[in-house]
Amino acid sequence: MFRSDTALLMALVGWLVLALAGYSSYRLHWKKTVTMALAWLAIFVCLALVIALIQRSASVGEAVGLSLS
Repeated sequence: MFRSDTALLMALVGWLVLALAGYSSYRLHWKKTVTMALAWLAIFVCLALVIALIQRSASVGEAVGLSLS
C-alpha cells in the first residue's frame, strides 16, 4: 500500500473506534443493537432497489424514445 492509503486506513479505523465508543455509551443490549442494524440495512437496501428501478425505467424510456424517432 502507498503511504496515503495507509493514512486513509488509519483515519477510517480511528473514526470507527470513535463511533463505537460513542455508541457504547448508550448501553443498549445486543438484541436491540442487532435489531436496529437490521432495520437500517433493510432501509438502505430498499432505497437502493428503488433507485435502481428508477434508473432502469429511465433507460427503458430513453430506449423507447429512440426507437420511435
